[in-house]
Amino acid sequence: MRKSIGILLSLLPLGTMAQQVKDKPGKTENITAPKPPQERIFRTVEQLPEFPGGSQALQAYFKQRLHYPPAALKMNIEGQVVLQFVVDQAGKISDIRIMKDIGGGCGREAVRLVEAMPQWRPAKQSGHPVSCIYSLPVAFHKDKVDTAGIKR
Repeated sequence: MRKSIGILLSLLPLGTMAQQVKDKPGKTENITAPKPPQERIFRTVEQLPEFPGGSQALQAYFKQRLHYPPAALKMNIEGQVVLQFVVDQAGKISDIRIMKDIGGGCGREAVRLVEAMPQWRPAKQSGHPVSCIYSLPVAFHKDKVDTAGIKR
């Protein structure tokens, strides 16, 4: 019994040393338990993700819900905010980033609208739904906004 415990204890340091591999001098990499694979996020796909109802429904969504920020109106700010976000395999939106902002609160307003969006139809690659990075320009033009009830 003592012999088997002694052998077991002497093998223990070898077991932990076998879990590290040196591929370059001075660098060790731990290979103990493989991590679960992270979901791959595609940049280019065969079929892009789509807002429910298509591009016309997306335009109508922005037209109905966009609130031109009062600061942007006061400063005569117009232009395009560009957002980038991930549409996952289920069509949920996450990781919203402002890639180009024009100021006056327009970037925050664009993010607010995207956060409130319904689920999209996910992108497809080889016929399977995949996560995809999507860029979306959001236009802010004063001539297309009813400014009657906005305090300046």
